[in-house]
Amino acid sequence: IRFEDKIRLLEIKTAEFSSLNNLTSPKEKHLDQIKCYATLLNLPNVICLYMDRQYGDTKCFEITVTDYEQRQMREKMNKVMEAVETSIAPEGLDKRDPDCTPNMCMYYNTCKQWGR
Repeated sequence: IRFEDKIRLLEIKTAEFSSLNNLTSPKEKHLDQIKCYATLLNLPNVICLYMDRQYGDTKCFEITVTDYEQRQMREKMNKVMEAVETSIAPEGLDKRDPDCTPNMCMYYNTCKQWGR
């Protein structure tokens, strides 16, 4: 979208009422996705709009993805592409990672079998 004479990425997220009510900045778990989109689209200025699923209330945050963050994201993307091209799986997530659960990762049981 164009806002204040800049083209910006608009990222829309939904949240539960209690989660949105306490939100003072974008959720940490959403930042990598936002940075990835901003990097791929070369749009460092992002508006992140959160909408309450129940009542429709909204909160909006501005994010600027720095050149350094874009370089980091490109490095991550290159590692993923290298893994795809070589058919060699990357290291698994740290077991303490919030995404390392049966509900969040379809490879959860496979990783356990491989001792990761």
